[in-house]
Amino acid sequence: MRFPRTSDPPGSISLSEGTDPSPASTAADPKESHMIRIASLPAAALATLAACDTAPGTPVETAPQEDTCNADQLSDDIGRNVGELEITATGPVRTLGPNDARTMDFVPERLNLEVDAEGNLVRAFCG
Repeated sequence: MRFPRTSDPPGSISLSEGTDPSPASTAADPKESHMIRIASLPAAALATLAACDTAPGTPVETAPQEDTCNADQLSDDIGRNVGELEITATGPVRTLGPNDARTMDFVPERLNLEVDAEGNLVRAFCG
């Protein structure tokens, strides 16, 4: 390395001929080598977890879900405007529009009404 000339911008260091700027030559610092090893840990963890995934095309069996919020009562009302429906709910009711934010908490007795931009029922489900 050479020292910066007065014409070089402040803080710049340039390499002289014959020096190797490759990462292998700069990894002589033990701290830098340690950081490289730590940085590779997440990649190794992801590779390990990827091996735990089920094989493609393997069906995952799920237990049939119980209708804990009476969502089945609305199966014939898909496509109708929610404002015109008479809904009998045993718990809380949440209406979800196409661009509405939604929480990911699962409340089995909560009736969720997913509607389109015009307010027509697209799907009714518990959670």
